[in-house]
Amino acid sequence: MSYVEILLPLPIDYPFTYSIPKGLEAKVQLGSRVLVPFGRRRLTGCIVGFSQESSLAQIKEIIEVLDDTPSVDAKLLELTQWVAGYYFAPWGEVIKAALPGQMLLSATQYLHITEEGQMALQQGGLTEPAGTILTFIASQKRVRKDHLIKAIGHKKTGLQIDLLQEKGWIEAEWKTRKTGVRTKPDGIYPSPLPLTQGDGVMGGVIGPELAQEELTADQERALAVIVEAIEWGEFKVFLLQGVTGSGKTELYLQAVGLTLARGKQALILVPEIALTPRLMELFRDRFGDRVGVLHSGLLPGERMVEWRRIRDKKADVAIGARSAVFAPFNNLGLIVVDEEHDSAYKQEEGPRYNARDIAVMRGKLTGSLVILGSATPSLESFFNVRNRKFHPLILPRRILDRPLPTVEIVDLREEKRYLRRPVFFSARLKEAIEQRIARGEQTLLFLNRRGFAPFIQCTDCGFVFQCLNCDVSLTYHRTEDLMRCHYCGEQVKVTDVCPQCHGIKLLPFGIGTQRLEEELRKVFSGARIARLDRDIARKWLETRKVLAGLRDGSLDILVGTQLIAKGHDYPGITLVGVISADISLNIPDFRAAERTYQLLTQVAGRAGRGTLKGEVIIQTYNPHHYAIQSAKGHDYHEFCRQELEFRRRLNYPPFSRMIAIRIESPNQQRCQEAAAHLGELIQQVKSPYSDKVEILGPSRAMRAKIRNRYRWQILLKAPRIKILAGIIRESLKKPYLSTCKSSNIRINIDVDPVDML
Repeated sequence: MSYVEILLPLPIDYPFTYSIPKGLEAKVQLGSRVLVPFGRRRLTGCIVGFSQESSLAQIKEIIEVLDDTPSVDAKLLELTQWVAGYYFAPWGEVIKAALPGQMLLSATQYLHITEEGQMALQQGGLTEPAGTILTFIASQKRVRKDHLIKAIGHKKTGLQIDLLQEKGWIEAEWKTRKTGVRTKPDGIYPSPLPLTQGDGVMGGVIGPELAQEELTADQERALAVIVEAIEWGEFKVFLLQGVTGSGKTELYLQAVGLTLARGKQALILVPEIALTPRLMELFRDRFGDRVGVLHSGLLPGERMVEWRRIRDKKADVAIGARSAVFAPFNNLGLIVVDEEHDSAYKQEEGPRYNARDIAVMRGKLTGSLVILGSATPSLESFFNVRNRKFHPLILPRRILDRPLPTVEIVDLREEKRYLRRPVFFSARLKEAIEQRIARGEQTLLFLNRRGFAPFIQCTDCGFVFQCLNCDVSLTYHRTEDLMRCHYCGEQVKVTDVCPQCHGIKLLPFGIGTQRLEEELRKVFSGARIARLDRDIARKWLETRKVLAGLRDGSLDILVGTQLIAKGHDYPGITLVGVISADISLNIPDFRAAERTYQLLTQVAGRAGRGTLKGEVIIQTYNPHHYAIQSAKGHDYHEFCRQELEFRRRLNYPPFSRMIAIRIESPNQQRCQEAAAHLGELIQQVKSPYSDKVEILGPSRAMRAKIRNRYRWQILLKAPRIKILAGIIRESLKKPYLSTCKSSNIRINIDVDPVDML
């Protein structure tokens, strides 16, 4: 008899064995989805292996094979297995993350009463809860079993249902959820239908960088190297470092064209869903319906349609955000990761993977060329070039020899000393904005903090409104007159009275994008001003209107967060103002300087992309910090030199590898005790590597409570990830961890962590 090993989308590390019933042998294939019984449920699983023998006494049969063509081919199966092992994630949950949600069918059990059951109910004299159960089912045509159990509320309801089935008084039937296809209205979001230039959210955002007629000499040199690598058809990783506006996108297009000409497929990753419409428009203009889109922003039906197009080879180019790294290509030849430095490639919940690193591994497994592109590569990628793991490609100049914008730094300490009050925008920035308005040019103002103010405080007693679920203050959003937690989504109406001292002197402190927009309208009363942050980006029609205003010149000033710092190409923007460079610089994270430099460089790159020269004004209280000075001089290598020296002294990545262990519990004391116990276990396990492993903690996380769960963490550093992985695996074998699960203590392992808070 034949058996199959099946992974289920559950937090379990091993597959389950099922037998293949007669009639299904020919349909069973590696990577196919199957419907199987699991306890009292029916779940969708994925076949990951076969065997002819099993030592198990009782083995259940597969109910149904759901695929004619396997959903996960052998190479993708191998990739998901690597992801599970590297990131300490259950293999079944990784496959779940790799597939559209609608492909993970579940069956629901319905109950209805039989004629014998009706007779028993009429005769009466039934014991409880049998009588209540039969009465409830008889009152409806059929009822879901789980709803019935919840409605009856008796602890033996499930057992009693089984007994009633054995007597023949009720019968059960399984219904598999059907997957329909729903789509959004045309024009609000890219659909699977072909797009023409001007459609989509970005409203036809094709700037001068994207409308090249001929390549620059720098592009020609880089392309020649890419062509050679594509012709060799072997795995290789290029780090394409090009200043903003240097034409990286055109090289992506050329590389995709060469890949398709060889009969291969191409995958393009971007860090934000909001960037996909722009690239979709551009790639479909060149490659037509061969281009698909794949990301979580699509409706489930749309995502399913696009996923099938890719799997069935109707689309051989896919553009998408993080999850698209699992696109079902079976003849992949090229993977492009645009803005490879971006932290958005890191998944922070479920399997905590980094899509950039998975892209490199997928390239290795499939023998594909991988291009990592950025104006500000991550230090890890820069270090990999130094160690000859990655190969460098440089675009040092903008196309058409357009100059990079001049950057000026305004010292807010001097400004505040002169004005004797907090400064939103300096006299120098105000003057520059006025000049742009007078000349009919556009200004982009960057502030990486949404809302009106970070918090509201009582000036009588000092009380600050805090989120009850999280250890953070509530952000004030004036447009909705709400205080909102940006971590759990909790919303509280603004009150006029302090809940602590009952005073009425409640004031918003600090500045967010809403407040900046309001202040600008006061100072520049005749200017046409708009805002683009995550609150606006949720409304696609509003987003489209804002970006169209930039494009057609009907907008003078755009205020925004990091959403405006990357991917946009508007020739009318000649001035970029950074309201506060210190927001990201002062975060307690060893990557704070790197992120600040990257953000400043990226947002500065929005200026002067047309025929007019650009100017950037950076406001800061730390004007001499090397991240800010390097951004001023457009000097990536000087920044790397100083930052790497800082990292080397403290043994932080890329000079070490790191794993973060986060302990969470709704009980504060249990969380602390579990962290202490786990810390002791790790200290014991690490003894053979004492001279190579550094352990920081356990300590309370910077965000000590999120969504009503207290948080502690332990950081491990070592020269190689294998050392840390060995310590983690050995620690996970300890019986104490099973006690943690029963005590509602959650232990999350984050390999190569990005968010240190």
